[in-house]
Amino acid sequence: MGGLVSDSATRDVIAQINARFEAGDAIAEAAALQKKFKVFSKEHSLYDSWLVLGIRASDPPERTRWKKWTEVTLRGYPSDIDALDGHDRLVKAFQENLESDNPLPMFYKHHLIADDKRVLVSGGQGPYFSLAEHVVMSIPIKQSSG
Repeated sequence: MGGLVSDSATRDVIAQINARFEAGDAIAEAAALQKKFKVFSKEHSLYDSWLVLGIRASDPPERTRWKKWTEVTLRGYPSDIDALDGHDRLVKAFQENLESDNPLPMFYKHHLIADDKRVLVSGGQGPYFSLAEHVVMSIPIKQSSG
C-alpha cells in the first residue's frame, strides 16, 4: 500500500477481511462476536480487532508493516466524517454495522488517493459476484513505483 506493505500481503489481508465479513454465515458470526465481545470499539485498534479475528499477513515482517500502516498511516487520512480520521472511521463502520439489527456484509477496497484522499464508507455494491447490499469501505492508496 503505497510501498509500505507488500502487494502480496495487501492482497492477502484484503481477501481475509472480505471473506470474514461476507454475506451469510460469516457476517452473522462476526455480528455475534461483536455483540458478545465488542471486538470493534474505541478501546481497540483496528489492527488488534482484525488480529483477534485471525486477519493478518502470513509473513511476520509484513505483520509489523501492516500494523504500522493501520495504526499510523491510516490515522493520518481524513474520512468522510470530518471528526474522524481514517482509522477511527473504519472502527466506527465495523462497530455500527455489526451491532445493527440487520448487519450487512462488508466489502473492503481501495481507490487512488489522487481521486479522493479520504477513507470512504457507503452502502452499495460489494464484489461483483454478489447481489447483496454491502457496507463498502474504500481506502485511499498511492500506487507504488515498483
